[in-house]
Amino acid sequence: MAFFHLPNMLYFQLINILMKLIKLFLLGCLCLLSFEIQAQVDKILSSDSLLFRAHLVYQNNPDQAFTYSKRAIERAKLENSELNLGKAYDMLGVSLDYLGELDSALFYFDLAIDIFKTQKDPSYLAKVYTSKANSLCLLNKNKEALSYYVKSYDIFKSVKSGKQSAAALMGIGNVYSTMKSYDLCLKYYDQALSYFLEVKDSTFISYIYTNISEVYASMNDVNKELEFQRKSLSIKEKLNDDYGLVYSYSNMSGLMAKQSKEDSALYFANKSIEKSIKINNQEFLTTSYKALADVYFHFKNYKQAVDVYGQALNIARKLKNSKSESTILKLLANAQLLSGDYVNGSNSLLEFIDLNDSINNIETLKSFNELQTQYETDKKEKEISLLNERDKKREIVIYSIIGLSLLLGLLSFVLFNRFRLKKRTANELEIRNNEISNQKHIIEEKQKEITDSIHYAKRIQNTLLAHKDFIDKFIPQNFILFKPKDIVSGDFYWANRT
Repeated sequence: MAFFHLPNMLYFQLINILMKLIKLFLLGCLCLLSFEIQAQVDKILSSDSLLFRAHLVYQNNPDQAFTYSKRAIERAKLENSELNLGKAYDMLGVSLDYLGELDSALFYFDLAIDIFKTQKDPSYLAKVYTSKANSLCLLNKNKEALSYYVKSYDIFKSVKSGKQSAAALMGIGNVYSTMKSYDLCLKYYDQALSYFLEVKDSTFISYIYTNISEVYASMNDVNKELEFQRKSLSIKEKLNDDYGLVYSYSNMSGLMAKQSKEDSALYFANKSIEKSIKINNQEFLTTSYKALADVYFHFKNYKQAVDVYGQALNIARKLKNSKSESTILKLLANAQLLSGDYVNGSNSLLEFIDLNDSINNIETLKSFNELQTQYETDKKEKEISLLNERDKKREIVIYSIIGLSLLLGLLSFVLFNRFRLKKRTANELEIRNNEISNQKHIIEEKQKEITDSIHYAKRIQNTLLAHKDFIDKFIPQNFILFKPKDIVSGDFYWANRT
């Protein structure tokens, strides 16, 4: 009988591999067990605990904050806690704001407002007013944002919450900055800054310095812009404020590029990227890569700019941030064309045009829906107004009948007066109905034009898509899943024989 003997070295290697496999198996079991334990713990967490967790992660992981907030809503309802339900709605709105779902955020802020109006402590209501104002600002609804910041400021001032009052003043300044009312903007920033300097709140001081710097940038005062940006950066570095530093480093890179200081501009842009990677914030990383690419572009290093814009574009696409993607595509196309890459430059430009058209179509449809809603609201208000007028007329008739029994001599006058009033009302009603009919006709015409344009775009898209016969020829067993959300899709599938 023949025996097969393993060499000693090979034997020990096999034993080592076996031990590693056993360790991996045990580690996997532990991971599964920990996930199961975590899932069970999450189920029994109180609404307070869930809200605490959501607050910890909403800036750097808004998706997780959204999940915690949804669970907090369910727990608060089970606990019958109106206060925590309001807090959960507010936190859910904040999470949606960070995720860019601003309309949904406003919906949940309104739910929180309805609850906090019944609470004894008005500071909760003021906090939601601030949150709602922030979202309205991002939607460029400046007048509404301003009114909510003012409401928030009035409440915080009445309860003597200096820090929150100053933060509301800063919000008011932000609105005026958006409206390009720079004198008013700086006035409110100065008021807020005075308070934060008094209480030595370095974090808010650095934020206001950044805001003031941006105002001077809009006013083309480069020296003042640089002065306040450096003040802000110095404080953030002392505080190790990674989130704030991403923004400051990005701004400083642009400022250094303006002053033709290439090495400094590249240094600050790379520092911004480092901080974005450290805090693992993909939105910030997109902005940081764009800042670096802008520096390369400014100093006519177009090939480097193309590479970095490409990195920023990939992240924006993963995040499904259409607006960032559109902005970067335009910059990328410009850099590619200037670098002599006309093919890719043209393709990027076409992608930008298609994406921009898609964004505009969505916004146009949204505007149309808002217009339709407004039309229906106006129509109902006019109907209510007419009903109120009819009620008033009924009262007049009743009083007329009572007066008739007392004053028979005034019968002819009352009848004549009533006839004249009725005729005037009928004329007014006819005029208003004509106005409503004209408005409806205009809206229907606009809707038809929009729908026709979208269907035309769909026909163009269908001609560009790969034909099913062509794909069947080379891949007989196949299927295509192509489900546009609306009539036209922003995505294209293609096939080519190479």
